[in-house]
Amino acid sequence: NDKYAKALPLYRIEQSFANIGADISRQTMSNWLLKASDKYLSPIYDQMKSDLITRDIIHADETRVQVLNHQDGSDNIQSTMWLYRSGHIDDNVIIYDYQPGRKQEYPEAFLDGFAGYLQSDGYQVYKNITNVTQVGCLAHGRRKFTDALKTMGKKTEGAKASAQILKMIAKIFTLDRKTENLSLDDKQKYRIYHLTPLFDELYNELDEASKKFLPKSAVGKAITYNLN
Repeated sequence: NDKYAKALPLYRIEQSFANIGADISRQTMSNWLLKASDKYLSPIYDQMKSDLITRDIIHADETRVQVLNHQDGSDNIQSTMWLYRSGHIDDNVIIYDYQPGRKQEYPEAFLDGFAGYLQSDGYQVYKNITNVTQVGCLAHGRRKFTDALKTMGKKTEGAKASAQILKMIAKIFTLDRKTENLSLDDKQKYRIYHLTPLFDELYNELDEASKKFLPKSAVGKAITYNLN
């Protein structure tokens, strides 16, 4: 309760025990946590992972975490906490996978056997995962134009193009919020009818902008979407 519900570090819990005359060291409590996790939580974790791999869609993300002392003797203090979760319409399965780095081998190993939709940000290691259907995130894509708009003069052609694209994305978000309480079938029908024309328009706008503002080597890379 103190460790996880109240988020107290073990040294504080050790002091609390000492105040009531109980000599229980943080090392002892650490061993308790490790043994309890291995015996009772690891089987649950494995079952959750097995279940997640069978889902139609997995969302993946990662964040850096600082580790002061690795038990394997590594001096790498920038480790990674990888996060995988099911789609929001499914029963929630959310799994954290701690690894000592950000290499492709870690999500590749975790997602072994998964053959559905993998939604992620622009981090390249996800793009190299095989046997999955890659799905992007419009919110992440939007950030690039927000950043571009901040660095350009307000009256430049690039700024005008970025502002127009952001306006179109905002309209898509506004209309899509109206589907929150619809059934899955009605949600799909609404999106196909109302959002497909907007995505067609956005695609054309992006295509024109890429020809004007990107180097020739970057022009022509395919962007596809499917609301079905």
